[in-house]
Amino acid sequence: VVMSPFVPTLVRFLEKVIKPRRREETEPHFLNDAVLDFPDTLLQAVRNEIIHLYNNTALLFINGLHMETAMLEKGKNLKWEIRYDQKIVDYDFEDRYQAKIKPLFAAIIEFIGRGQGEVPAERQSQLFELRLACLKLSESIKAVDGLRNNMTKHFKSDNEIIRHEYNQMRIHIASVIKEMNKMAREKDKDIKIISSLDKFRGKIKKYKKKTNTRLDELIRNGEIDSYTATSILNDCSFTEDAVKGLLDAGKILYSTRDIELEDADEMLSLSDKEDDDEANTVLLEKE
Repeated sequence: VVMSPFVPTLVRFLEKVIKPRRREETEPHFLNDAVLDFPDTLLQAVRNEIIHLYNNTALLFINGLHMETAMLEKGKNLKWEIRYDQKIVDYDFEDRYQAKIKPLFAAIIEFIGRGQGEVPAERQSQLFELRLACLKLSESIKAVDGLRNNMTKHFKSDNEIIRHEYNQMRIHIASVIKEMNKMAREKDKDIKIISSLDKFRGKIKKYKKKTNTRLDELIRNGEIDSYTATSILNDCSFTEDAVKGLLDAGKILYSTRDIELEDADEMLSLSDKEDDDEANTVLLEKE
């Protein structure tokens, strides 16, 4: 009783002195056995964890393709930033994949398997969709992995044509990540999200078609050889696959929320507010 007036002051002091343990990016932030008994909360926990996986994946792409996260900031001209910032980013793609992506992916898939028996039949399709989002991110990573070696060689090439083509690839991938970043922050309505994603889907399809036509013309004019053109076309396909994987995952993660999942999200936020905020914003911070 004597200490009662001092409790608020003591709490504030302890909050400053005792810092919570920072969770590693390789660790699941939301997969907890406690949610297995609550289907709606389980679904939202899995969704949040896949957004965490996406955050790590987006950073892998940005740095792995020699871009800086600052390029994606609001108000910056992304195309200009990419075309004129030609710095090589010292980044071990494979090492970061093994450390920050693969373990988290495995943990999510394993948790989904455990949770299947806990989710009622009418919600099983949502769990399947979330698993699919994971697989789409995996496909996107494979595509960027196929692209990155040539990107490192050519994005600052002395040949203006080659340099332009590889910078266009970076622009398409970074533009989708920037849009999904905005999407996560604003929590737009489903119809607006789907419309935005479809816009990028149309852009990448048009880009590939125009690139094919342009390269044919460049070969005829003797401005590039057929070997170089074939290499660019292959990497253009990798870019398309990477973008489509991100868009497919984004559609599942940001446009399939219903009332029950929003209620579950609120429940999770009450128990782990800091981590929930982290999951719902695409965190593209330098390590």
